[in-house]
Amino acid sequence: MGTSLYYLREFNSNRNSFNSRPLYISLSQPLWGGRKSFRLNKAVEFLNFSVATKRLIKSLADCQKETATLYLQAYIARNNVAYSKLMSSASDTILKHAKLELQYGRIAPHEYKQVELQWAEHAYQASLAKSTYEQSMHLLANYLESDNNFLLADITIKNHPFIDVDIAYQHALSNNPQLLENELLLATARKRLYDAKNETRASSSISLNYGINQYAHSISMAYRHPSQQQNAQITLSLPIFNWGMNRNKRRMAENDFQQELINQEQSRNDFKLYIYRLSHDCNNAAKHLELALQAYQTAEETYIAMTRQYALARITIADLQETRNTLIEYKKAFDETLKNYVDDYYELRVLTLYDFKKHTDINFIIY
Repeated sequence: MGTSLYYLREFNSNRNSFNSRPLYISLSQPLWGGRKSFRLNKAVEFLNFSVATKRLIKSLADCQKETATLYLQAYIARNNVAYSKLMSSASDTILKHAKLELQYGRIAPHEYKQVELQWAEHAYQASLAKSTYEQSMHLLANYLESDNNFLLADITIKNHPFIDVDIAYQHALSNNPQLLENELLLATARKRLYDAKNETRASSSISLNYGINQYAHSISMAYRHPSQQQNAQITLSLPIFNWGMNRNKRRMAENDFQQELINQEQSRNDFKLYIYRLSHDCNNAAKHLELALQAYQTAEETYIAMTRQYALARITIADLQETRNTLIEYKKAFDETLKNYVDDYYELRVLTLYDFKKHTDINFIIY
C-alpha cells in the first residue's frame, strides 16, 4: 500500500507533466514455494528471538554465579577466622606449658623453639584470616551494592539435589544460548540452500495491483477525478543460460548446509560430554561434602583433645604436631570440596539455565 507522484519537465514543448497515484495496493506472491520459504524465515526469526532472550537470562545467571562465588569466599574466610582463633587459643595454652616444661628440663630447647614457632605461625594466620575475611566481605558488599552490615548464613551441607545428566542435557538443548546459536546457523544455512535452489530453477509468481491515478499538466489537476486502475500479472522465469553457474551455487549451498550439520553434531557431542563430566563431578562433590565435614570436625576435636594430653605431659610435641598437620589437611579437603561443589553446581545452572533445587527453568525473571 502506498502513494506516489511523478513529475516530468518537457523542455521542447516548455510544459510540465504530473502523474499521481493517490492510493495503490500491490500484492506479489510466488505460485509455489512461498509457504515453505515463509516457514523457514519464521524459524530463523524465532531462533533469533530465543537466542537474544537466553543471552539475557544467561547474563543474570552469571551474576548469580558470581554472587555465589564471592559469598563462598566470604563464608570460608569467616570459618578460617573461627579456626584461627581456636588454633591460637590452643597454641597459647601449649606455649605456657612448654615454658614450664623447659624450666623443669623435661623438654629440650629445640623442642620449645618448635612450640614457639608454631605459636607465632598461628598468631600470623589469625591476623591474616581476619584481614582476608574483611576484604572478602568488602568485595561481596561492593558487588551487591550494599554495606557490610549483614551476616552470612551457614551453607547447607546436607540434602543437595541429585543432578540427572539426561535432564540437564535436555534443558541445555532448549536453554543454552550457544546451542541455540548453532541451531540458528543451521536454520540460516537451510534457508540459504532453499533460496539457492529457487533462484537457480524455474519459478513463477502472480502480481495483483489496484489503485487510482490521474495524469495532468498541473499538480492540482493531477489529484482531481482520478481513475481506477487494476491489473493482474503472472510471471514465469526459466533460467536458460548459466546452468553451470547455477549448479555450482546449489552445490555450494548444499556443502555449507552439510558442514553446519557436522559442526552442530560435533558441538552437541562435545557439550553433552562436558555436561556429563560436570554433573558427575557435582554429584560426587555433594556425596563427599558431608564426609569431608565430618572428617574435619573429628580432626578438630582430636586436636583439642591432644592439646589437653600435651598439657598433662602424656604425649610429645611431635605427636601434637602430627595431629595438627592432620587437622590442616582435613580442613583444606573440606574447603576444596565445598568450593568444587558450588562451582560445578552454578556452572551447570549457567549452562542449562535450570534451577535443580526448584525444578524450574530460570526464565520466570523476565516473563
